[in-house]
Amino acid sequence: MAKVTVKMIKDSEQLELDVPITANTLAELVREFDEGSVFGHAIIGLKTAFRNKAASEWRKKDATPDSVRAAVQGWKPGVPGIRARKDPMELLRELAGKVSKDQLKAILKNMIDSPAA
Repeated sequence: MAKVTVKMIKDSEQLELDVPITANTLAELVREFDEGSVFGHAIIGLKTAFRNKAASEWRKKDATPDSVRAAVQGWKPGVPGIRARKDPMELLRELAGKVSKDQLKAILKNMIDSPAA
């Protein structure tokens, strides 16, 4: 059995369910659910991954339709839950590019005046 958590948006309650997924391999999934079902859900999952990648690229400051297409072309989704860790300086530069210079100055002043413990 696999665990699935359902979040109820209206009252932020959570419900945990046991669902009948016991497969550990693709072959076992096909035996449990049949090839058409597994294939159909795989396609839906892959389309969602590509849609999320495109949306992420589109949110970038200087994004254009061509830059989004170029970023998605040749990209392949990785294993869910495994992400490459970004260099902290790269992450700071990326985030700094999303705020105005005045906002950035205020953030830096605040950090200098009251450094984190």
